[in-house]
Amino acid sequence: MQKNKLGMGMILILLMSAGLSPKVFCEPVGEHAQVRDVVKLVREAAALVETQGEDAFPEFRKPGSKWLHDEIYIFVEDPQGQVHVNAPQPAIEGQNIIDFKDKGGKPLVRDYINLVHQHPSGETWAHYQWNRPPSGAIAWKSSFVKSVKAPSGKEYLVGCGLYDLPTDKMFVEDTVMSAVQLLEQQGTAAFKTLNDKTSQFQYKDVYIFVLDEKGVQHVDADPAQIEKNIMGLQDEKGKPVVQEMLALIKEKESGWIEYWWPKPHETTPSKKYSYVHRANVNGETFLVGSGVYLG
Repeated sequence: MQKNKLGMGMILILLMSAGLSPKVFCEPVGEHAQVRDVVKLVREAAALVETQGEDAFPEFRKPGSKWLHDEIYIFVEDPQGQVHVNAPQPAIEGQNIIDFKDKGGKPLVRDYINLVHQHPSGETWAHYQWNRPPSGAIAWKSSFVKSVKAPSGKEYLVGCGLYDLPTDKMFVEDTVMSAVQLLEQQGTAAFKTLNDKTSQFQYKDVYIFVLDEKGVQHVDADPAQIEKNIMGLQDEKGKPVVQEMLALIKEKESGWIEYWWPKPHETTPSKKYSYVHRANVNGETFLVGSGVYLG
């Protein structure tokens, strides 16, 4: 652990003096190899567009390349929803797909265009239900999307997705951060979107919950739980879950907490991990969180 002579404190000082945010060290990293591979591929493709612009597009259409093989392919769109590259479906290149919806009614393209511009990193995950080739069976697909500017000055969204990826902590952190940013931008009006089952804030078994400092829940996947005070909520082993979450965001702004909770449609408790983050709205503090069962 002592390989680097330059301490973390000095690194942070150097970053700040250079005008860079120390939050680069907090960037979520995928726990699963497939998730990391998708992120790496999209960032490499975006770097190619950033340097070569539209001349990079033919590279993404080459069969057998790292950009196009098996279920992997790079797609490129612009912020208006026009498709510039989609090798498996060349017929939609040149078309505008901004109004596309998935099988559950999610306006997926509009969603990830909004989310990618909302993130300071210019990156986001999108999760939606789509027909999986060759069977056409409906499956969950998770796509990583990155905004990039070509030498021409034109902005493009570069992405890649895979079907049935395991729910990753990176997804959860990304979803919570998007919810925090939306809440801080729109105030409590954001509750409507966060509670919407067709939004990007609910997918698979992932959903956003929002509590105020008194423990009143304003956002939850279960409408019956909204506006209930759950301050006294405990897990199966007596852990005061809500109180610990509120204490965490007060002390550190954000972090992970683990507890025991039954999975949907089950009664036996399993270990659950929730990521929680503080949101500041007009002088009021809210807790924004989401959880995941691992293993």
